[in-house]
Amino acid sequence: MATEPVTIEGNGLGGRFILPDGARHTYLANRGPGTAFSGWDNRDHWLEYTVDVPADGAYTLTLRVCMTEPAERALLVDGAYPDDVFRTFNLTPTGGFSNGSDDWDNRDLPKLLRLRKGRHVLRFINVSKPTNLDWISLHAPGEPPRE
Repeated sequence: MATEPVTIEGNGLGGRFILPDGARHTYLANRGPGTAFSGWDNRDHWLEYTVDVPADGAYTLTLRVCMTEPAERALLVDGAYPDDVFRTFNLTPTGGFSNGSDDWDNRDLPKLLRLRKGRHVLRFINVSKPTNLDWISLHAPGEPPRE
């Protein structure tokens, strides 16, 4: 069954985020149209988004990110890990933080997310290393994400 893609901008619109004490964030305007989230740097710093899933199904979750070194993240869906693999997953480096060059690239999560139609809360938690986030896309396996 085909599933409609859902894209969430990483700039905090429609979402909320918690920064550990002393942490800072910035919205980047140099990534093309719109803005992106910068400063997802400290351990336990989380970003949370509410998404309306259009149909029951298995979805690929793609993050549009940039970073200089391997980073680890965790994902909760509706307050629980959807699978043990989401307790900690790796994001490979993209070559930079998009300072003077376009280092943005897509990273798919390691396993499909099985979601039911309706509203869900996605919480991404920083386990290690800084990462900038442009957008998040839920889309059918084998289909490209919608930017």
